[in-house]
Amino acid sequence: MGNLRAAPDIGLASNSQIPGALVNSDPAQILNPGVLSGGSVNGVHLRQGGLFWVIAGFPPPLPWGNASGVTLFSYDWTAGQTLGVVKFDWVADAGLPLPRMVLTNGALMLVPTTYFGISLTVVPGVGSAWVVGGGLALVGRRWGR
Repeated sequence: MGNLRAAPDIGLASNSQIPGALVNSDPAQILNPGVLSGGSVNGVHLRQGGLFWVIAGFPPPLPWGNASGVTLFSYDWTAGQTLGVVKFDWVADAGLPLPRMVLTNGALMLVPTTYFGISLTVVPGVGSAWVVGGGLALVGRRWGR
């Protein structure tokens, strides 16, 4: 449980989704892609159940056990007009700050976890640079007369 926060909260988050590969028939499963709020997504809650394979000793089905990585959640982010660095971080819910993992005996255990965010630098697009450059050229031409 937690929030994917953009700081500063600029831009526009959209299309929050949880991959269909995580869906199963476990009635206790929770797959909530959260609520879009500006450039952030709040209230993401993932509880993937149906872990019969752990207790029965079967190899984990995809996506679990996938050495190339597992996508748990994704969303699109569109930069706004504000230029600068935007940092994206996972902020875990205070009530459940660590993920719970199933041990081989079926018991749940809290797993110490470090979350690494990313940052993007928003720069003017080609269209914006053209307008600024064109404006400077016009100003320079006017002063030259």
